[in-house]
Amino acid sequence: MKSLHVQKVTFGANTMEIIKVLHKPKDCPSLVSHIFPLLSMADGMEDWFILFEPNGCN
Repeated sequence: MKSLHVQKVTFGANTMEIIKVLHKPKDCPSLVSHIFPLLSMADGMEDWFILFEPNGCN
């Protein structure tokens, strides 16, 4: 995404835990390491968000 200079991205997650950790990382410290790559990748992007997407949608 960065190499393509894409600034507006939607991520899909098939578990609500990942989304919860993004909003309240202190509530789930054991899961923070799982979302760190996503946060690192999205750092500097102007507009991105993540939404819940059931397995059958992908």
